[in-house]
Amino acid sequence: MRIGRLLLLCIVVVSLVILVLPGTAQEQMQVMEMGSRLRLRDMPNTGGNTLQFLNAGEQLSIVQVSDDGMWTEVEVASTGLQGWVASQFIEPVNASTPPSEFEFNDVVYNGVTILSGVNQNAVDIFLRGQEMGNRANVFTKVGDSITFTPWFLDEIGDGNYILDEHDYLQNAIDYFSTEPARDENSFKHNSVAMANGWNAGLMQDSDYADPFLCDIEETPLECEYRITRPAIALIMFGTNDVGFIDGYTFRINMEWVVQISIDNGVIPVISTIPNRLDKQEEVPLFNAIIRDIARKYNIPLWDYKAILDTLPGEGLSGDGVHPNSSPRGGVGQGDFTAINLDYGFPMRNFNAVQILQSLLEQVILRA
Repeated sequence: MRIGRLLLLCIVVVSLVILVLPGTAQEQMQVMEMGSRLRLRDMPNTGGNTLQFLNAGEQLSIVQVSDDGMWTEVEVASTGLQGWVASQFIEPVNASTPPSEFEFNDVVYNGVTILSGVNQNAVDIFLRGQEMGNRANVFTKVGDSITFTPWFLDEIGDGNYILDEHDYLQNAIDYFSTEPARDENSFKHNSVAMANGWNAGLMQDSDYADPFLCDIEETPLECEYRITRPAIALIMFGTNDVGFIDGYTFRINMEWVVQISIDNGVIPVISTIPNRLDKQEEVPLFNAIIRDIARKYNIPLWDYKAILDTLPGEGLSGDGVHPNSSPRGGVGQGDFTAINLDYGFPMRNFNAVQILQSLLEQVILRA
């Protein structure tokens, strides 16, 4: 499904480039049917001001296409306004395939569903966040040591990555690297909502908030959302909860994290946790709770455990708790060649960029 969508986008982009070549007649374009109105912006990015909302079937003339093909400057036939729209949501008037309602797609790799639950609710959360001042090209990280470690996404932020056959992911890396989340780009961002040994309950405890950055009585999560203003949060808790608290308490704590995210206009992407060899009976229960919360709140689910189950040794390090790392060392965590994706942290990083790419395509550029 992803390949088909990417192929269609490439065909549209190529056709757009042909349309604006000097001396050629410009074929009329129209807004595709996608379940919501398309924004006409004053700049070729999601930070541009909205000039007009365009309905499906609105007639457009091409002015120019951005260098990366993701944005097209158009003139609206009904108003004469000129502005920029996301290229993937316009088509020739005489398109051979009829317009259809926008279809949200899961992210699937090697037959495993990595990301599910991206839908109109994610779009609605994103748009509410934009009205609150959140930044479309910023995401943050929330979690324990599996998130806090520099092996999670830092090398991507430093430019140390090998996309191999997954070069389509460059769009997400570029997009989320353009603006500092606070001190660094989003991939390297030092979130105040992550630390070694943390559990979901500590997100509600102001005693764990950074005293230099957070307000009095502000919780770590509320503080992070206020000072960073992200559009997306990649969230993983459970490794330090499983076996230490009961499932009911864990559910309450995780639902608080999810609700605070939604209230702040941040799309929460909640992740299942790796196995713990010393807590193997409890891990399935906690992952079932995480999956159920995603369904209940109608939010994206990152099923990291499902893909780890396909890796040698479940992608675990010698301690039986944390994902294992690439034998190439630090820089290997961003190596997405097939042989390197047999390890837990390279796969975690690969999944994260896949998820960001999906949200960029299906939520941010669509909104």
